[in-house]
Amino acid sequence: NGACYDTITQNIVVLLGTGIAAPQPGLWFTVAPNPSNGQVFVNIRQVGERTVTIFNMLGEVVQSPQFMGTQAEFDLSGMPKGIYMIHVTDDATGKTGVRRVVIQ
Repeated sequence: NGACYDTITQNIVVLLGTGIAAPQPGLWFTVAPNPSNGQVFVNIRQVGERTVTIFNMLGEVVQSPQFMGTQAEFDLSGMPKGIYMIHVTDDATGKTGVRRVVIQ
């Protein structure tokens, strides 16, 4: 028949990202109420200075306030209904945590 055959093997690596940095484990907090009409409370066990970054599902920052203490209130009532990610970083330790909140 005179045909020639050759096999080529390639490894392809695909890296997917969401635009939100992966958090380091360690910061525990709660978000309430969830789902919410827009008023959201973040509660943390330990007192300290924190940076909060709230992202929409496109990875865009919609708020990025700082707060001291164990509780902070955020008003997302002017935002479109949907799912938002709340990313909290302890400014002293660098520990972070992420929670999801649904705005109805």
